Amino acid sequence: ALRGDLEVLGSASKHARQLLGDEGKHINLGSVGGSDAIGSGGKRGMEKRVTNEFGDKAVAARNRSLEVFQAHRKKELMAELHEVERFAKRAKPVDLMALWLRTLAFEDLLGTQSSNKKGDYRVAEEGTSAALLCKRLQESFGLKPESDELASLRSGFEDKLHSTAQQLEQQPKKKKRRLIETGRNMTTRLDLATLFSAKDEASCARPIHLELCSGNGEWLCAQALRDPLACWVACELRYDRAARCFQRFALQGLAARDGNVGVIAGDARDALARRLKPGSCMHLFINHPEPPHQTDLETATAMPSAPAPAADDAVESPRVKKSHAKADARHAKGASAGQAAADTHLLTPSFLRDACGAVVRPGGTLTICTDSIEYGKWLLKTLAHPGFTNIFEDALLGTKANKNARLAKEGNIGLRAAPPPVQICGADYTGKAGASYFQRLKQSEKGSRGQEDQRYYICLRRCADVA
Repeated sequence: ALRGDLEVLGSASKHARQLLGDEGKHINLGSVGGSDAIGSGGKRGMEKRVTNEFGDKAVAARNRSLEVFQAHRKKELMAELHEVERFAKRAKPVDLMALWLRTLAFEDLLGTQSSNKKGDYRVAEEGTSAALLCKRLQESFGLKPESDELASLRSGFEDKLHSTAQQLEQQPKKKKRRLIETGRNMTTRLDLATLFSAKDEASCARPIHLELCSGNGEWLCAQALRDPLACWVACELRYDRAARCFQRFALQGLAARDGNVGVIAGDARDALARRLKPGSCMHLFINHPEPPHQTDLETATAMPSAPAPAADDAVESPRVKKSHAKADARHAKGASAGQAAADTHLLTPSFLRDACGAVVRPGGTLTICTDSIEYGKWLLKTLAHPGFTNIFEDALLGTKANKNARLAKEGNIGLRAAPPPVQICGADYTGKAGASYFQRLKQSEKGSRGQEDQRYYICLRRCADVA
């Protein structure tokens, strides 16, 4: 659709409808036992119908949940198909060049390093980095090889990366090597504002809002359409989902040169800890993060909080690093297997402290939205640790919304069942703009397993850096 190949689109659309129709024949929401349909999306959609291992009542509830999920998945796919078909009927061409320039595969970006016999380290020239970025766009984002667009795009990436690479090359050899090895070099990091700045501009004046684990980009797309005065960037680990973000933005008319959306395809840990310039964004959002396994989460909730973070998240001295390592070792020694497993999810204490604390500028906010109250309480306990107080504070303190729907409190930080005001967090979690795939799935499940579709929020403000 985006490339204007309407003949192929018509054939693909017809085939998609046929596949979805055939799949629907295996879904029987009227029966208790359910069908043997496997489906193909999400963990439940990949499992066959449960047998009587846990008793007839548990079997019926589990099978009902599988059927609801499969029906929900089909409904979502049909909605996406309708979106593409409506776009095709408008027959309006899309210039993807500007959106490609705002799409980054961070695993291929800065920090590519090599060493020769003398042990000299170097960052790959910006031309090479631009070539790698373009290669990823060819693989996953519709860029045609050997096209006129390819040369222009590579030149555009070179311009954006030039000043960053040049700053590093000017460093003394020993310092440059140390900075590359530690991955903490500030001069090799990209300011997200450069993605939205014109060629003759040093930076974009609009605030940058970043969402981690964006999925198919629906929530961020709605926010970008609602608030065109801010720039919105989706960060997604899986390339198929990052490509879907890209497609959705283009289908919704956000691919223009003055568009306010961008895409990061890659690991959020790597992006925040090593790739993005500190203070790059005004508002950071993490919606429906994957919690640890439930049993591990219950164990982790009862464990002592993480060791206190450093007062300064700038480059650490060897002495401070050694001290942190000892503290982490003491904490790990006393932790149970459940705590160790819980630490494998994204929102670990170190990620919240070092990565999120670095990328959000002082005065900006971090908002976490989850549908698991147990996970919300675990995060609340982690973030309320005294070691975080010089990094984050509750953004709603001193406002009328402070006690609104507050369910739990640790220190001065609260977990709430009501979304934070848009004036504070920068996003609207109510109505159509706040809708998401996961929220609709919860609504579909309500009644099938007695589940609620409630969401829980932690909204934090980044404290001013300590001099």
